Amino acid sequence: GVLCGIIGAGFVYFSSKIAYIRKNIHISPRKKRFVYTIAVAIFSSCCTFIFFFPEKSDKAILNEMFNVESEEEKYTLLFLLILAIFKFLLTALAISCPVPCGVFTPVFTLGGIFGMFYGKLMENLFDVQFPGAYAVVGASAVTASVTHTVSVAVIVFELTGQLKLMIPVLLGVLIAYPIGNAFSMSIYDTLLNMKKLPYLPALLTPNQYSQKATEVMEPCYHLTLDTTLYDVVNLLKTMKYANKPISIVDNHEDLTLHHSVQGYSLRDYLIEEYKVSKHYLSDAAKMKLAKYFDPLESKTPTLSRQGSLNEIQATDSLEEITDPEDDDTSQFFAKHVDFAHFSLATDYAPFSVPDTINLSKVHFLFIMLGISHVFVTRAGKLQGVITKDDFQENSS
Repeated sequence: GVLCGIIGAGFVYFSSKIAYIRKNIHISPRKKRFVYTIAVAIFSSCCTFIFFFPEKSDKAILNEMFNVESEEEKYTLLFLLILAIFKFLLTALAISCPVPCGVFTPVFTLGGIFGMFYGKLMENLFDVQFPGAYAVVGASAVTASVTHTVSVAVIVFELTGQLKLMIPVLLGVLIAYPIGNAFSMSIYDTLLNMKKLPYLPALLTPNQYSQKATEVMEPCYHLTLDTTLYDVVNLLKTMKYANKPISIVDNHEDLTLHHSVQGYSLRDYLIEEYKVSKHYLSDAAKMKLAKYFDPLESKTPTLSRQGSLNEIQATDSLEEITDPEDDDTSQFFAKHVDFAHFSLATDYAPFSVPDTINLSKVHFLFIMLGISHVFVTRAGKLQGVITKDDFQENSS
């Protein structure tokens, strides 16, 4: 179990390093995926058909190695060692390619090969019989270490029907799992990280489980129920990212949480209001507002919702546009925000948690509910916000 746990952690680490090397190959992104995949395919073919060691399929290898009661000499120690090295290397190369491929079965076969090697070694040293039993334990233990799952033991029992190996398999899995968990992430989390897909890592230290929400929350942008367009513009100027949630409260003194909106939708709302206002504003007011809103409107289609809001720079400052002597512009920016407008991504039931909740429960909510953020409140009053991105940075 200990050796299988170390091998599984080493496989995950090696796979991540190969992916890092592939990412830093100085080829154009369009050509990189094809060149790299073709190179891996040629290398795998050479290893398979020139050196002939890994020419058998995973199913054939497992069927031969899982024959627990057979005493027939089919594999030598040298053959098993070379086969394990080839399987380790080729599997890591294959999963680093930008094409769909399996992970469970190749890793399962790798564990079986290592288990058979260990069984043969014990047979030569201590005259142990039935090395195939070690192949079953090795396959389950290495797979548990790589995938960070315990249920692989049940899969092994269903595949082999060897219930008499229940205790060795369970012991191997229960020992390999924490060792793999201590040294590396799951192969699936690693693949998500390699492909820059969203995922939430597990909490690593016992201290993180006992932390409170107030220890990890961030200050929250907020608007009031009587917010004007002027307040919205000022808020967007201070925001860094468009995907941050904005809470709507009673007023700046009474921070009772009502609902929330997204930053990018406030920007869209401003543009919609500007388009409507063109029908009744004077020409002078239109020219002033155009200096601010035309750059904003022209850059909106290419600006990602994940991007920065303060990348947009107006030609004139907002103070110059909102001339107090100009009734039209003052009337425009004094308009109250209609949070029921179609362009606003308004959440009328924002998810909130008390400030005394443990971080482990927040982690559970992010995983089970798939939410992007939670507001932290105390007696209904807004205290802050925990976004999934911030939570991931604090827990990694």
